[in-house]
Amino acid sequence: MARAKIKPVIIECLREGPKSLDEIISYVSEKTGAEARIIKGILTKMVKRGELRRTDDTYELVG
Repeated sequence: MARAKIKPVIIECLREGPKSLDEIISYVSEKTGAEARIIKGILTKMVKRGELRRTDDTYELVG
């Protein structure tokens, strides 16, 4: 599964509000079939780029 298809699904998931890692993985993997480790990697990169904010065990969109 291409990374380009996973990122918009992560954003779609987080539009509803902050979510835990498990909630994001279950939502994204259900929609894309991506493995948990791939989703975690993309989340980490999005946090480093400032697209997402991570607090404790939840992620949320910045802005």
